[in-house]
Parts: sequence; structure tokens; C-alpha cells
Amino acid sequence: MNLYLRLKSHQKPECCLYFFAFNNLNIKLMNSKLYLGLVPILALGLIMGSCKKDDPQTEPDPVDPYEDLYKIGEADASFNELHIALYMGEEPFMGYNYVYAVVTDLTTNEVISNCNVTYLPMMDMGSMQHSSPVEQPMWNADTLAYAGTVTFIMPSAGGTWTVSVKAENPATHNVGEAIFGLNVINKPEPKLFSFVSATNGDKIFVALVEPREPHTDMNDFDLVIYNKLDMLTFPPVSDLQISIEPEMPTMGHGSPNNVDPVSTGNGHYHGKVNFTMMGYWRVNMEIRDANGDLMYDQGYFDITFNNL
Repeated sequence: MNLYLRLKSHQKPECCLYFFAFNNLNIKLMNSKLYLGLVPILALGLIMGSCKKDDPQTEPDPVDPYEDLYKIGEADASFNELHIALYMGEEPFMGYNYVYAVVTDLTTNEVISNCNVTYLPMMDMGSMQHSSPVEQPMWNADTLAYAGTVTFIMPSAGGTWTVSVKAENPATHNVGEAIFGLNVINKPEPKLFSFVSATNGDKIFVALVEPREPHTDMNDFDLVIYNKLDMLTFPPVSDLQISIEPEMPTMGHGSPNNVDPVSTGNGHYHGKVNFTMMGYWRVNMEIRDANGDLMYDQGYFDITFNNL
């Protein structure tokens, strides 16, 4: 009894329930010969198990801010002052790709947010080389990276794609470069088509920007359009007239209330497409120049989805 009383007088608040149970057991065993043998054992278990201090909380694992991106690779840039990691929004494909570069200082290992970064994609076809349209990157605080785009105009099956990333060290003004090889696929439903303009013979590339996650009802229908001047130069075209007509080829109907894309600048066009049901859709396009003369009327994007 003395041991029980001493334990009870020094118990911690969190142990009350255990001593309540222990006290009930004590009453039942008071007249038992087992009492004197069980009390020390139970008391020792309570002291070592129930009343021990809580384990200190462990720190959660750090979150990788780039874990949702598709990593192409990483390398030390020339001059050995900077380290560059290259990511994309998804596996590289023929069409409009979001591209992210993370630049860190090799000495401090800290991400640098105030340097000049440029992209140069190149396709090596053996007998010839060419580039593709680029929107040069700018620092994006949300992604903690330099965000830009590359519109690959052909898949890797025709040659080898690389992307050169150049970054200027703001401390020394030295420009370092890292070159990354990558495999560019062509999606089952291509996100880019090209044509030769019927009005002036220009080579035009049209890439689908949205919808990337199509659904029933109204969807953004966004395009970006470039003109090929030479193997390295692809200026955006912002003065075209575009009309769209979606249809379900297997169902024999279209949809109402679509909004033709109009220029928002820098080669981008924004419209709306109405998918009235899930399944296979084809969005047909007619493209005219600034004067209203027909350039091409056979363009389309196939879009299939099975979610509401």
C-alpha cells in the first residue's frame, strides 16, 4: 500500500487514467496473496511506459518545389560558377512546352533569382541544323525558376534535339552555358501543325496551348503561331484572322456558342470551344491574313477526353 500511495502522490496528469485502472485492480486484489507481488511489477510498467516523456517531434522532410516537373538534367555551367538544372512541365513533345531553369551559385548553393537566362533549342539532322520558336525565360517566384517556353517543330525521330541554357552570373558578369540533350515525342493527337501560306508562301507553325485538360462545357482554346524566316528565326505572327468549327466526327454533330480566337499579342490567340459531351472531338480551323485573304483551311486539332 505504501508503494501505491507514493506512486499516486507523484503521478503526472496524463497518467490519471492508468492509475484509475490500477486503483480498481488494487481494490480487487487487496486481500489476495498476489497483491504484494503484482504491485511492484505494475508500478514499474506504469513508470517506464505510460508516464515517460513524449518523444521529441521529428522535423518533416523538406518539400522539393520542383517535384511536379519533368526533369531533363543538371550540369555545372562553363566558368564553374553556376549550376543549372533544366525542367519541363511534362515529357517534351512536338508543340508548345513550358521550360524551367534553376540556377544556383556553386559556392553558396543558393538559387539565384537576378541573372539573365536564355534558351537556344537546336535540332541536329546530320546534314543540317535548325532551331525552333522560343519565349525567353523570366524569373518566376511561384516556381522558383526561370520560366519560358520552347515550341518544338518536329520530334526527335528526325534527328537530335538539344537545349542550350546560358546564364550570366550577376556577381562576375561571366556567362556560363550548359547544354542538355532531350527526346521530343509526337503525341498521339499532335499539338502542332504547319502549312505554307497560300497568300505569300511563308512557312507557318500553329501550336495548341489550351486546353491541356479538356472537359465538357466551355474550354479555353488558345493557340500560338510563328513564321519561319530562316533556320534560326521564328518570329510570332499576331495579325491573323482565325475561325474554328468543332465537330464530333463519329457522332455527326458540332457544338454551339464557340468563340473564334483573337490575337492577344506575341503570336498568342485566345478563344473558347464548347465540348457538349466527352469523347473524340476535332476542332477545324480556317486561317486568313490581316487583309482577310485565305491562307489555309485544312488545319485542325484532335482532342479526346473521357472525363466530365
